[in-house]
Amino acid sequence: MEAWEKDETFLARWLENELTEEELQDFKSGESFSEFEKIRTETSLMELPGFDVDKGFNSLKENRNQSRTKREPARIHPLRKIGAWAVAATILIAAVTSVFYFTINQSTVLQVQTVAGSIETIQLPDGTEVILNSNSLISYDEKTWLENRTLVLEGEAFFKVPSGSPFVVETQNGSVTVLGTEFNVKSRSGTFDASCYEGRIAVAIENIVEELTPGEQVRYSEESGIENRVFEVITEPRWTSGIIEVRELPLTIAVKELQALYGISISNPEVLTDDLFSGSYPGNNLDAALRLVLEPFGFQFEYNATTKELTLFK
Repeated sequence: MEAWEKDETFLARWLENELTEEELQDFKSGESFSEFEKIRTETSLMELPGFDVDKGFNSLKENRNQSRTKREPARIHPLRKIGAWAVAATILIAAVTSVFYFTINQSTVLQVQTVAGSIETIQLPDGTEVILNSNSLISYDEKTWLENRTLVLEGEAFFKVPSGSPFVVETQNGSVTVLGTEFNVKSRSGTFDASCYEGRIAVAIENIVEELTPGEQVRYSEESGIENRVFEVITEPRWTSGIIEVRELPLTIAVKELQALYGISISNPEVLTDDLFSGSYPGNNLDAALRLVLEPFGFQFEYNATTKELTLFK
């Protein structure tokens, strides 16, 4: 790791021409400088759209409060306006990595996001290991983490949590609380799965709290409600090695998860049925995944890579 990578403000200061002469010379002598200089030249030609930060943040607070019905109020951190160069710095980072780290100005809230087809492992300040699935995001407060181990998840992640204070994973569809264990959480498009691999976990969905032991799973969807299931405990879920495994899931929901994983849309979703799908497909090969999920039910398809739109034919 180069020295500048340890400084979260470095790229923004470089873009604003605020580096010291010594910092600038060190940066220019590194292997990454020419690539960043090229990206800066290209992004300087981009016209960034206007954005009302105050309005956006108020909307974010409203959405988070609504998703925490009958829970404690969300903790809101101060937000200050972000300049165009800060956005450009994010573009620079995004251009050279498949996992994005975001900080909001001087806030200590950190967001980590993966792109389609990418699985990343993140180490939290307490030693927790998080394996983050494709098209997923976690956010947490670095500064208070050791006292308040609470994070927000969008998508899917597998957690290996060392013992300590309560560890809480919050999603729009439910939450999981543990002291130290291994478990999997998935929250996408109105569905929620929580599976216990080691120890015990408490799962809260709406007004219901379920305690799970290894091999037990709670599944929730807007269509089917809450279901309790059992599964064979292995070291880690198969998706961590790139294989998505589905068991007895309505095709409509199975395809929604495939959409979320690959970031695609369907032009005519009404043709899908609620027939149950069980099987596996790769997390990094869209064409193979579509064939394995759709063809057993008699569907053919056309995919537009430019618009990322899928059209189904029966």
